[in-house]
Amino acid sequence: MNPSLEAVTEWLNANSNQILHISKVEEQDRDQVNLHLKRAELQRRQVPSIDGYADMDTLLLEGDGIVITDGQEAPLPDKRFTIALDGLSETKVNDGQVTLVTERGTYAITVPSPQHLH
Repeated sequence: MNPSLEAVTEWLNANSNQILHISKVEEQDRDQVNLHLKRAELQRRQVPSIDGYADMDTLLLEGDGIVITDGQEAPLPDKRFTIALDGLSETKVNDGQVTLVTERGTYAITVPSPQHLH
């Protein structure tokens, strides 16, 4: 496992059973997710799919949550949030936040204080 991804996975697992706030920015589009993290798992695929659409490595965050897009809230599909790690160029881990930069976008995962939860 990439050492930086190991630190990310350790941080996530240390914050399981808490509400996490995920901010995802992809090409001027920003989505936000509030997720009660049950489990985090790094999934590796050795062979890409035939159609080329499946990601090689993904970070799977499981739990109940809501997606907030353009001020509208919706339940998190399948009770999971997946981050494609293809083209991962940067990871930052500190006490209160993890940041991942991939070819698709930037993801910031924080443990918000209770008054900042929506």
